[in-house]
Amino acid sequence: MTPAGAVSPPAFAPFTATHLVAAGLCIVAMAVFVMAGMQATPARERRIANWWALLWLVHMGVYSAWWLLPANFTWRSSMPLHLCDIVGWLGPFALLLGHRPRWRWLRTVLYFWGIGLSSQAFFTPTLDVGPDGARFWFFWISHTQIVGGAIYDVLARKYRPSFADLKIAVLASLCWAVPVVLLNWATGLNYGYLGKELEGQTILNALPPWPWRVFSVMGIVLVLFAVLWGVWPLSRVIAGRRAAG
Repeated sequence: MTPAGAVSPPAFAPFTATHLVAAGLCIVAMAVFVMAGMQATPARERRIANWWALLWLVHMGVYSAWWLLPANFTWRSSMPLHLCDIVGWLGPFALLLGHRPRWRWLRTVLYFWGIGLSSQAFFTPTLDVGPDGARFWFFWISHTQIVGGAIYDVLARKYRPSFADLKIAVLASLCWAVPVVLLNWATGLNYGYLGKELEGQTILNALPPWPWRVFSVMGIVLVLFAVLWGVWPLSRVIAGRRAAG
């Protein structure tokens, strides 16, 4: 029983048994999905991806509607402006339409934002509710779908980013970040974790204070995106040398 005047500890904290079990189950779900696609025939692979995408869309609809309910709505959290909200809606269409050249940019956003950015939620989840709260399940299901969809596109569908894709990812990130930073500055909110006030313990806590933190984040993202692109031409060079040797 919490003493009078004391602050109750959060129902969820990073690096606890609940965190490890939740993350482990999500990784298993992603592995099953990816392995099924890798081992399937082309026709079956398309059905697997389509079902994942459709379930993903259903989840996003329920998730968005839940946040907009009067009992749950807050200006601080309910607007779909976090990066995971944006890629959460774009990702399913990357699986449904990404095989068409004109929609390749969806795969690019899913790859760089999913693997590069949304995957951080597995290491430093910004949660304060446990399994008895709806937000707990929305959080883990959402990030499993995003990161799992991105990994699936790489391993089962052989997505490989070009330098042009890298430029698209950077431009898309700027188009999202600039208005979000301005909104946070004008309102005191923290969408995209780019506001003045931080929430939870993440890598952002080790960065300089706002507004310099915003520029630090942008620099880290640019380096991370460059690595996510550069690993593929580097791997081709190494494979070519091995074949020649």
